[in-house]
Amino acid sequence: MRSSFAYCYGGIKKLRRANSRKTRDKRRKSHGEQRKDGVKHSGHMPYNFDKLQENNRWLRYLTKEECQALLNECDAHVRPIVVMALHTGMRKGEILNLKWENVDLKNNFILLNQDQTKNAERKEIPINSTLREALKTITRRLDIPYVFFNPKTEKPYDNMVKSFDSALRRAGIKDFKFHDLRHTFASQMVMAGVDLAAVRELLGHKTLTMTLRYSHLAPSHKVKAVDLLDSKLNEVCEKEVGCV
Repeated sequence: MRSSFAYCYGGIKKLRRANSRKTRDKRRKSHGEQRKDGVKHSGHMPYNFDKLQENNRWLRYLTKEECQALLNECDAHVRPIVVMALHTGMRKGEILNLKWENVDLKNNFILLNQDQTKNAERKEIPINSTLREALKTITRRLDIPYVFFNPKTEKPYDNMVKSFDSALRRAGIKDFKFHDLRHTFASQMVMAGVDLAAVRELLGHKTLTMTLRYSHLAPSHKVKAVDLLDSKLNEVCEKEVGCV
């Protein structure tokens, strides 16, 4: 009896496991179909996945007035870091781990080695007058190699989220992250008339595709390009006899 009961009970357990697998497979299949339709599984309101992907390409950048307002509200140890981000487009990790050996104030360049960049490529970043003045305000310690460091730990800052968020709040700036300073750098460069190829090089993008996200900010580039062609063609026409 005992062996017969065990056999029967074992068969029931197998049947339950099989049914459980079938149910799970059906749910996964249903979930996959719903995802294609843009409907989230579990009864929530439907959403469009294409819309989400499109939002990932949305850029947040500061106006010139907002940049100044943010700098005015930054604490003394945060201000030069924000200045560097706004005037170089460097990533947070590149800035916080920057060493004085990478800073060439004589030739006004920041030289990042392959192991210091996200794309594992050497990068040369120009230092303009504003950043140069900001770097001069930093007290350099010979026993600490880092440009920016926490005086309490004598190590680089971890992330400065609290200090940066406090400055944003005081400046009245919302929906903004530190990485958006990089977008601000690129956006302001493009709006100032800098060509996308130069912006790509300064940002360290491997391909121009990444930089093209800023192209909508420079409609004047198309006008300038057509005007340049127009002037060149007119120069040729003026040299040709009988050109109308």
